[in-house]
Order: sequence, then C-alpha cells, then structure tokens
Amino acid sequence: MDGEPILSLPPKSTELRKVELSKEEVDFYKALEKETRGFYKEKETAGMVNKDFKEVLARLMRLRIFHMVPPSLRLL
Repeated sequence: MDGEPILSLPPKSTELRKVELSKEEVDFYKALEKETRGFYKEKETAGMVNKDFKEVLARLMRLRIFHMVPPSLRLL
C-alpha cells in the first residue's frame, strides 16, 4: 500500500544436498518419473498441457518432494 510491500519476506536461501538412494528407492523414483513423463507427453500430444497445467505441476512436485522426505518414509 502506498508503495510499501504488503509483507516482508526473509532472503531466499538455497541448499543443495547429495542423497544416496537404495535400489528400491531408485526403482520407485524412476517409475514415478516415467509415469510423469508419460502423463506430460499424453497431454502434450492432445494439446491439453495448458488445460491440465496444475496436474502437470503437481506431478513434478511429487518428484521434488520425494527427495525431501526422510528415507524411512519414502516408500510408504
């Protein structure tokens, strides 16, 4: 309001970590990635990527979240 920010956000921070995945986790991730790629290709072929954009982003987010979840919970 009046040129002032509505809210004040802290500075952005980025942290990169290398994670070791078990064979079971790698297989699960690859299957999830394959499913996500197939879904995207299907929507792209049908010209519906824009229409189903939220679903495309949700599926990509699952891939990101996979690495943020503790290993003991990944395959539940």
